[in-house]
Amino acid sequence: MGWYGHKPWLLRRNTQGNIIESKQRKVFVKNLKFIKEKEDTIPFYIYIEKGYRCGIHSIHKTRIINNSEYPFQLSKTSRLDYNNYHLSFEVRTISSFDTIYPYLKEAVIKDTIRVIVKKFDEQSGKWKIINNIKVWDNSKN
Repeated sequence: MGWYGHKPWLLRRNTQGNIIESKQRKVFVKNLKFIKEKEDTIPFYIYIEKGYRCGIHSIHKTRIINNSEYPFQLSKTSRLDYNNYHLSFEVRTISSFDTIYPYLKEAVIKDTIRVIVKKFDEQSGKWKIINNIKVWDNSKN
């Protein structure tokens, strides 16, 4: 099944922590502040961006979503090392949530949210929490 069979232009997209792509697509809104519970060398980025879809004929085109109850979304580093680490949101303080990324009614976070960093433990065959990241918005929106 090719491009037209999958219909990727119908799906909401997210830059997954790639600020450069977010700015190139002109969907970047602002960075958020964060602090890690434990210091580590794992790179982490989180920001608010406008919701968007790709173009009908190209993944590189951007169609900003304006006609939605949730026109904004959080974007964060999604996976690190693709096999060993995973980052997920604690859901209780977020407007709406899809399976991976939170959607927002406004370009503001009113409460502190938590991102959970997990690492896959080969010995036990389970994901273990290795860090918590507190995220907040200092802007006065």
